[in-house]
Amino acid sequence: MRRLPLGRACAHSFLALALLALAPVAQVSVAQAQDTSGRLTAGGMDLHLFRPAVDSKGHLSVNGTDVLPHLGISFGLILDGGFGMLPFDGLLNPEAGLPYRRCGDDDVGGLLCGRAVSAQLTGTLHFNLGLANLMVVGLQVPVVIGAGPNMTVPGAFNDPRNAGGMPDIANSHGLDNQSLGNIAVHGKIRILRPERNDGWGLAAILQLELPTGNPGSFAGDPTFVVWPHVVGEWRPVRQVRVNLDVGYRLVIGDGAAFPVGGRTENQGGSLSSIMGGADFVYDDQITFGLGASFRLGDAPLDLTAEIYGNQIMSGLDGRGTFAAEGSTNLEALLGLKIFVERSSYLVFGGGGAIPTGGATAADIRGMVGFIFEPSIGDRDGDGLRDDVDQCPDEPEDFDGFADDDGCPDPDNDRDGVPDADDKCPLEGGRDDGCPGAGEPTALGTPKAKVANRRVALIVSEGGSR
Repeated sequence: MRRLPLGRACAHSFLALALLALAPVAQVSVAQAQDTSGRLTAGGMDLHLFRPAVDSKGHLSVNGTDVLPHLGISFGLILDGGFGMLPFDGLLNPEAGLPYRRCGDDDVGGLLCGRAVSAQLTGTLHFNLGLANLMVVGLQVPVVIGAGPNMTVPGAFNDPRNAGGMPDIANSHGLDNQSLGNIAVHGKIRILRPERNDGWGLAAILQLELPTGNPGSFAGDPTFVVWPHVVGEWRPVRQVRVNLDVGYRLVIGDGAAFPVGGRTENQGGSLSSIMGGADFVYDDQITFGLGASFRLGDAPLDLTAEIYGNQIMSGLDGRGTFAAEGSTNLEALLGLKIFVERSSYLVFGGGGAIPTGGATAADIRGMVGFIFEPSIGDRDGDGLRDDVDQCPDEPEDFDGFADDDGCPDPDNDRDGVPDADDKCPLEGGRDDGCPGAGEPTALGTPKAKVANRRVALIVSEGGSR
């Protein structure tokens, strides 16, 4: 029996998982139309703080500056779970004849008490296509499952009313959502390439999110979202890269108001009004992330660490208070990438919120995924495919001299003085690498001779570069 290579076997497994992840999608419209679970009273809010990098070149959520080669593809599935979000210490709605209770009471257990949302699981499918060795276009499709306790936040969440306008506790339900999230299309363009700029890279990304989610159940934004961001990179050596990803996520439409950090009490058998709580309104966000990856020796393993988050602009449209509790959200993750082929990998990560009282940060966060990028052959990782790279096992040094052949040139002018010590690296010379008085500096220089030798070689082989 013919055995598949590991990367292809993983890709087949990915397709099977993708079909399972999309199974609820066919029922999304029906589920939303018949939804009787706990929902926001007005507006919408997307609690998904962890958003996977747009392509295979990122860390976990922080993006990188590299791009796919022309017509190269990548696709993958990232599963992440956030546990314990949206701080609110509400009483649990009782069954008929029973008193109100609170999570944490002697007879009511709970690992993540004081949160309106217990868990939100998201599976994100994504596909990318490289163009002109310069940019990437792609698509992300999230599928979201959410759950939470049956608590009422008066006027804000899970607050059904009867015909007389009075609270209808019998028809209240905790969060129970299965739906699409906001489908996003994106473009990424590389501006600076680290190999050619002393380890510094730069890229720009634009994402457009479509209103396909369920904003009343924390699984999507009210309408469209436009999200530009800029990514910088520092790569001191090939085994280490550090990225800073900063953007502004423009949320079009009215976000929901929520009294983050508030509580309700039992007043004579009835639910009290909200006590305390911030004047928080979900709105645009300043987004940021810092990620670093380290290759572990010669093993096909990358250790990755990230800090990412957002600053929600509560009060921007006149509703809510600027910098209200719940506005600042931070999470930290530690992850491991296991490469099964050159650019295809399994990834695992875990972490949680850095305490700021944020509305969308999860107390506990975990993620797992598989990214498949069919290998096009670039053994030395210099961005030149092996079929055009004249030195496929030695990376090009990108020093402005003969950078298209894929071969390093440690002594460009061939004068015996290494470029690192040569004060005139493109002119033949002696001790300091510079020509002395009366020595040739133009057509007779080693630089010209090297170029002439390369031209002669090409002509003799009857080919072209």
